[in-house]
Amino acid sequence: MRADLALVGYGNVARRFVTLIDERAPRLLADFGLDCRIVGTSTRSAGAIYRGERCVDSFELMQRLSTSDADLRVVIETTTLDVKNGEPAVAHVRAGLAAGCHVVTANKGPV
Repeated sequence: MRADLALVGYGNVARRFVTLIDERAPRLLADFGLDCRIVGTSTRSAGAIYRGERCVDSFELMQRLSTSDADLRVVIETTTLDVKNGEPAVAHVRAGLAAGCHVVTANKGPV
């Protein structure tokens, strides 16, 4: 089973996540038959990229991810957060779900 992952936010948490996915790739494949591929990233300062092509923003990134033929399409949301209104995390979670993707967030705000 293949999982295409798109990272929204690329700070310390996302970077460590990428390292863990890389380190554990052989075990994920052997134990669960899971092949995780990071196919896109989006940051406030550097913009968004999906499979090497620039996107307008993180919302376009999620729309492109939704067209993937992978078994799982997952948005990993690790953006900064305004604790009063939960943004931009809430908007990213909603957009990922609206695009038909699974969403994992490191933020409490959207909850």
